[in-house]
Amino acid sequence: YYNEAFKKLEVIVKSDLENFKANYYIAECYFLGKGTEKNYTLAFDHYSIAASNKHLDSIYKVGYCYEFGLGTSKDEIQMISRYTQAAKSGHNLSQYRLGLCYKNGFGVEKNISIAATYFLNSAKSGLVDAQREGAMCFEELNQPTASATLYLAAAEQNDPYSCYKI
Repeated sequence: YYNEAFKKLEVIVKSDLENFKANYYIAECYFLGKGTEKNYTLAFDHYSIAASNKHLDSIYKVGYCYEFGLGTSKDEIQMISRYTQAAKSGHNLSQYRLGLCYKNGFGVEKNISIAATYFLNSAKSGLVDAQREGAMCFEELNQPTASATLYLAAAEQNDPYSCYKI
């Protein structure tokens, strides 16, 4: 199934390099090794093409590649830039990754309040990790109501730490 899909995507991308959806999906194939061998460099190249067309998942993936040095060199400035760009448009995983960056002072100055805001925005999508991390930030900020609300949301999804905290 994946081999067939990959071959069709190759044809589309070769005939229309600017097709951002096809570039995103072929990048996913390269990134995950579905239908082809894993190749982070080619994945990064295709994510970048799709990101230039403001495709949010691609912008996030470019930031992720910069964070971990997948298909490109690690670059905290580019990582933060891409995560911020996608987060401003409501991309929940970018909001979550930015929350982690601000919580840990990775690529930005540590700021628990900003981290909590990013986690809260991401948590609204139901992302359990964002709910738990946000709860921990609000706990650190001495905001027990916000903390309890997020711990409860994560506990309802069977997050072990959040169940313990409730």
